[in-house]
Amino acid sequence: MTIKKLIFDLDDTLINHSFAEKRTLIDIFQSNNNSDLSFEEFVTKTKVRSSDLWSHFEQGKLNIDSVLNLRSEYVSQLIHLPFNETHKLYIDCYLNNSHTYSGSDHLLETLRESYSLSLCTNGKEEIQVAKMKKNNMHHFFDSFYYGTEYPFNKPNRYLFEKILRNESLKANEVIMIGDSLKNDILTPQNLGMKTIYIDRNKFFSDGKLKWKNIVQEVEKLA
Repeated sequence: MTIKKLIFDLDDTLINHSFAEKRTLIDIFQSNNNSDLSFEEFVTKTKVRSSDLWSHFEQGKLNIDSVLNLRSEYVSQLIHLPFNETHKLYIDCYLNNSHTYSGSDHLLETLRESYSLSLCTNGKEEIQVAKMKKNNMHHFFDSFYYGTEYPFNKPNRYLFEKILRNESLKANEVIMIGDSLKNDILTPQNLGMKTIYIDRNKFFSDGKLKWKNIVQEVEKLA
């Protein structure tokens, strides 16, 4: 069966989300040193809270705005800044620190010559769109799917089934490409899609995306 569609995840697949988060926490902590915590304690507490909130989002216990607001509220308490100031600072710093991996543009430019590309990402649509515009990525994709609310968010099957319906595709005509086994790989596999797991040990070298290796993986599956 001919592959007609490649679906890409965004964060930690094409954009270095982990770096952006780390750099954002550094910027926030350095901007206001009223906290009694060490930087390491601040980062650990924030990451634990953030992970818990995102898990609740994936399960439908919180909507995306609640996740972002509760995270900012928690951080504001840690660093003793007003909520509104913290919330704006967090988003501004995060967007400023969001960059594509070296090699991402080459990967997308090469693949779109032969395939239709779509993007499927969890998160607040406005923020994800802003990240793509900042990195001049929009033109690579034919369609965009934002997991902004349960159950139409990853890893739930409803979002992937929606993509198949909207694109008039069969599951075996699609390759899903992403860095998270839970969010990007397992559900598409169960639906019959082919997948490429962006393993950091296999597809990265010195922080750069080994994009030619991913192209080769696509060609093997196609």
